[in-house]
Amino acid sequence: MELRLTVAGEPQPKGSLKAIPAKNKDGTLRIAMKNDNPKTREWQDLMTFHATSQMRGEKPWEGVVMVNAYFLLTRPRTHFMSKGKLRNDLIVEHVDKPDLDKLVRCVLDALTGVCYVDDCQVASVCATKAYSDFSNFPGVSLVVRGM
Repeated sequence: MELRLTVAGEPQPKGSLKAIPAKNKDGTLRIAMKNDNPKTREWQDLMTFHATSQMRGEKPWEGVVMVNAYFLLTRPRTHFMSKGKLRNDLIVEHVDKPDLDKLVRCVLDALTGVCYVDDCQVASVCATKAYSDFSNFPGVSLVVRGM
């Protein structure tokens, strides 16, 4: 079982959750949990949508799962010279925020219940993050294998 998937868009990290006091309908207090990154939900939903369409109604896999993820992120404007040319002294690898582990966490949560029953089944993750260039767009390319 294998799923190959490319999702275009700026990858978003699954950051920490914030506890926010809220009121129930009866007026009692409760704690609501909210992502500290408001773009996370949209990015996660986009990956879930694409994975669901690729699975074509197949049930989530049980057993061991391996995930390969290649993230491409947008270069900041400081990487370009005045006429739009890329500076020569730059590296391809993305060594700034967002953290790679938080990008992976968002992917694993997005695929839970779609490709596999629970993300605890993921026994191996190979992930890379790099800057996109003029020949490719920001996003993530995934290979998910069920054993």
